[in-house]
Amino acid sequence: MKTGKIFIIAAPSGAGKTTVTNEAIKRMANKIDISKVITYTTRSPRTGEINGKDYHFISLKDFENKLKNNFFLETTKYSGEFYGSPASIINDLKLGKSFVIVTDLVGVKEYKKLLSNAILIWITIPSLDILKERLIKRGDDKDKIEKRIELAIKEFKEAEKPRLFDYKIINNIFDQTVAELCKVIETNVN
Repeated sequence: MKTGKIFIIAAPSGAGKTTVTNEAIKRMANKIDISKVITYTTRSPRTGEINGKDYHFISLKDFENKLKNNFFLETTKYSGEFYGSPASIINDLKLGKSFVIVTDLVGVKEYKKLLSNAILIWITIPSLDILKERLIKRGDDKDKIEKRIELAIKEFKEAEKPRLFDYKIINNIFDQTVAELCKVIETNVN
């Protein structure tokens, strides 16, 4: 049986990585066996997010218990909140299932150490002004926006390092971005 592939997708907060990823998976549903790993987080849901579909929203205490019980493959702290991916995906990969994990830059580095065959994809935006507009539209408060812009500047510099990412996609025109992500995934799965 063919081993599944794992795609790690990262981007600055507000660059559209989750929206692009969800649409790409939807478009590929009849072509390949791939799904998004639903990560666990201690942050509160944003408007429209659904527990068990977008994330598993859990308390800090639950997160710490799962951590103690080796439930997570990797964990990260971003903007004061914890995120983690279930270790169970390793067995599913062996069964031929492919996955997409949406994470931050710190998560990418962890996955790169843990999963040497992971395909790493950086989704970026054309400018910081566009990123700021997206964060405002999303409803983030002013302090959070400023912190995320500062972090994004650091992430842009880090993402430019050679050999960190296998692919870089600019999220400028949504349909083109989704099509490009689908192409990358389909090429690597087949």
